[in-house]
Amino acid sequence: MATRSFVRMLEVKLDEAFFVFRQLPKQLNSAAKRLGLHTVRDHVLTRARDLQARADQLLSALRKWGDRKPYPCDCADLATELNDLRHAVKSPAPDRWLYSTTLRITSRLTTMVRERLVKARRLAILLGEFVLAADIKQLLEEERHAEARLKVAGADPNTQDG
Repeated sequence: MATRSFVRMLEVKLDEAFFVFRQLPKQLNSAAKRLGLHTVRDHVLTRARDLQARADQLLSALRKWGDRKPYPCDCADLATELNDLRHAVKSPAPDRWLYSTTLRITSRLTTMVRERLVKARRLAILLGEFVLAADIKQLLEEERHAEARLKVAGADPNTQDG
């Protein structure tokens, strides 16, 4: 019986991660359309592409794990952050503010997702789902490398400007 609850917890964590990986690139693309500076826009578009790649990887891992499709999640904290980004994109604020807000919200969301993926990996190991755990580990490593590339390129996601 406990196994079923662990599986459900694992599914919820993966659904929440997929939700962000699927929705955040859409919001980042909207933000990029508003941003006037090419280098700033390129940073945002690069991050959107990286996150879309994570969504595809996670979907592939879910399909390998029992041909499962992600379900909609009831994750108010993640949805609130995404809504904050959506409102920032629609506000008539200067590009610099939008860019720093976009980076700050993206950083918070990716941190939340990383925490969920770490928990999901632990649950997968606990359940003996070692292939899924390896896929999640690879996803976490690639996300860490993507953030490192952005920092090197000058788009520090921990910027607290604005």
